[in-house]
Amino acid sequence: MKLLALILAYLISHTIKKPDKLRDFTWYKNWARWFEKSSGIKSPELNVILTVALPVLVIYFILSLLFGSVLGVLLVSVLILFYVIGPHSLEEDAESGEIHKRLGLRKNTKVSTLIKTMTEVSMHRWFGVFFWYV
Repeated sequence: MKLLALILAYLISHTIKKPDKLRDFTWYKNWARWFEKSSGIKSPELNVILTVALPVLVIYFILSLLFGSVLGVLLVSVLILFYVIGPHSLEEDAESGEIHKRLGLRKNTKVSTLIKTMTEVSMHRWFGVFFWYV
C-alpha cells in the first residue's frame, strides 16, 4: 500500500503542475510562529517537535476515520505525499533563471556541476519525503 502511494504521488507530481495554492508553505511558517508565541514553551526543540507533531496527529485521525476504506487511506496518503514532495518540480527549477542562485552556484558553473547539485537536491526533496513516509 505504501509503495503504491509513493509511486502514484511521484507520477502525479511529474504529470500535473501543482496549483499555486499547493506551492505555498507560508501557512505552516505562520502557524509555527503563532504556536511558538502563544504556547509559552521556552524550549525551541519542544516547539519544533510540537509544530510537526500536531499536523501529523490531525492526519493520523483523518486516516483512522477512513481506516475501513483502503481506497480512502490510499487517496489521503497520495494527496499528502503530492503536497509535501516540493513546491516546484525539478524541471521548473532547472528552467528557472534563478537556479544558480537557489543552489548557491555561480552563473558560469559547469553543466556537470549543475547536474550533480540538482541530483543532490532531488535526493533530499524526494527521498527524504519517501523515507519519512515509509
